[in-house]
Order: sequence, then structure tokens, then C-alpha cells
Amino acid sequence: MLLETLFTATDKILSPSDLGNRDVSGLLGAVEDAMRLIGPQLTKNETRMETEHTEANLAIRRGKTPPTGLLSLTNEDASLDIRWETATKKGQYPGYTSVALVTYKTLESSDSVNASGSFRNLTASREPGSETRSYQVFSKVVSAVVSNPSTQNLESPVTLTFRHLQERDPSTKAKYTCVYWTAGSEGHGGMWSTHGCTLDSSNATHTVCVCSHLGSFAVLISLYPKNDPVELMLRTRLGLSISLVCLAACVLTFHFCRSIQGRRTTIVPREESPICEIIAGT
Repeated sequence: MLLETLFTATDKILSPSDLGNRDVSGLLGAVEDAMRLIGPQLTKNETRMETEHTEANLAIRRGKTPPTGLLSLTNEDASLDIRWETATKKGQYPGYTSVALVTYKTLESSDSVNASGSFRNLTASREPGSETRSYQVFSKVVSAVVSNPSTQNLESPVTLTFRHLQERDPSTKAKYTCVYWTAGSEGHGGMWSTHGCTLDSSNATHTVCVCSHLGSFAVLISLYPKNDPVELMLRTRLGLSISLVCLAACVLTFHFCRSIQGRRTTIVPREESPICEIIAGT
């Protein structure tokens, strides 16, 4: 019941209009906090709930000793691989451990998560002289939540696998980046950051990320500027024409220079020029 109430409210927030940048930070943070509170209330080991705008996969283990081993939560758009030991707070086991993977079905199309300001952290860290590229969210946005509240520096990293929004030709000049959403500093909206997340592997349909903390994640695609084929053709033809003109000029110059050198005619001036007088005076 609590889970249904949470995601019904989340759907209402996502349904009417596009969220503001700060609204996205507030929504993601609220859902993460709520999942930590709701997890212990669940009675089943595995729970799945799907609404119009969200999908949640949850797992909980109860017992006198903390659970161990690898856990995988999977849906159509993403999967989370995490160890139970990571989800359990060290030294403070309350008798249960919960893990949740929340997928937002429509958030990736929001202007707030695709606005240039959302990528300011990535563009600011771009190396000087490197090729300019634009970013776009290329997977569903997901939140990984566990009962352990200390998840900013995990001893054992988690693995997140994302399905791309669309299949791309591997030969296309594009780069995938694993990111998480950070609320930003005071007075600034949220933004994407690569801190603590690295790309493990990628192909035309999926990208695998490894992260040393939990939160809300996605995959970005960075597109390099593509030259217009017509413009490229015109530039090529113009360059070729200029090259041919220069070549013709070189040939004619060489021909006339040889002709001048081959003449034996001596020109005797009728009167000495001022220049000759100056030379003679020296």
C-alpha cells in the first residue's frame, strides 16, 4: 500500500508538465528516501510494481545474520548487480537488508535533464583544444537504493547495465558516458556528473557502468559535430579549383622565365638613368 501510494504520487508529479531542474533533484531525492523507509515494511522477498511513469524492483532479506552474495535486479531497461554486503550497513544490522531499483519511464525526455546547464560539469572538465560535442540522455534514468544510508564511498562497487533508447551503428562517431544526478550547490540546479562512475563496456544496444556510490544514474551519448555532405563537397571542389589555378600559374611562370633566360638581347640605354649615375659615383 505504501509503495503504491509513493508511485501514484510520483506519477502525478511527472504527468502534467515538464519538471524544473530543481524539481528533478527534489523528486529523485524524495523517492530515494521513501524507498529506504518503505523497504522494511515489505513482507515478500521480491516485489515489483509498475505504473505509467515508473517501475520498481525491490528485494529484502530478513534474518539473524546479514545476507551475503550477489543480487541482481533487472527490468527491460536496466539492471543492478550488487552484493548484499554492500547493501547492509557495517556493524549495525537491524535484522533486514533491502535493495531497490527504480526506473523512470519518461524522465529521460525532460528538458531539465537534457538542458545545457545539466551538462555544465562535463563541458567544464573538457580538455582545452578537444573537439566540441553535445550531450544527450541516451537511457532511462534509474535510482539504486539500499537500506544502508552510507553509500557515498562503497567498498565494493555496483554494476548498472542500461539499454540504449535506440540502437546505434557502432561505426557512428559517438561516445557513451556513465553519469549520476547531483543536486548541485546552493543557488544552482542539479546536473550530471561522472564522479565515481566509469564505463565498463558498451555496444550498439547497451552500456555497462561501474559506480562506487549509489544514487540516480543514466547514460549520456556525446555527439561530435557532423559536416554537411553538400557543404563538404562544395569545399572540396573549391579547394580543387584553387589548386588547379595555382598549378597553371606555376607552369606559365616557369615557361616565361625560361623564355626570358634564353634571350641574348642586350639593351643599351640612350641616356644613363639616375640609378646608373649613383652606381657610377660610388
